[in-house]
Amino acid sequence: MMKNVFLLCSFILLSFTASGQPPQRQQMPPEERAKAYTEWMQKNLKLSPDQTVRINPINQRYAIMLEKVKTSDDSNIRKLKKIKSIQKQREAEFTSVLTKEQMDMYIQKEQELISSLRKQ
Repeated sequence: MMKNVFLLCSFILLSFTASGQPPQRQQMPPEERAKAYTEWMQKNLKLSPDQTVRINPINQRYAIMLEKVKTSDDSNIRKLKKIKSIQKQREAEFTSVLTKEQMDMYIQKEQELISSLRKQ
């Protein structure tokens, strides 16, 4: 009983603190997420202007696909499988735009992100 009260209080406190913050990437519309992702890639992978122009539509298309999966009625396991498949497709398209060094850096940064999220 006490544990439930504590969890409820924690949830309420978190909802108040979160409401005063700017929207997180996950709460943005897919188009804004794609734009932010392209900007992240531009900065971290040092994309050329031509690469940026070619990467942005890829990110736009896949952000919309991911949003459809996220909002679907599928089970979480099914969603996860679809998301992994979509990410592999997107990475395959990235290889046609990015250099090998940029692709290696992209994979390294993605792995770092996954590791940091697991620690939270």
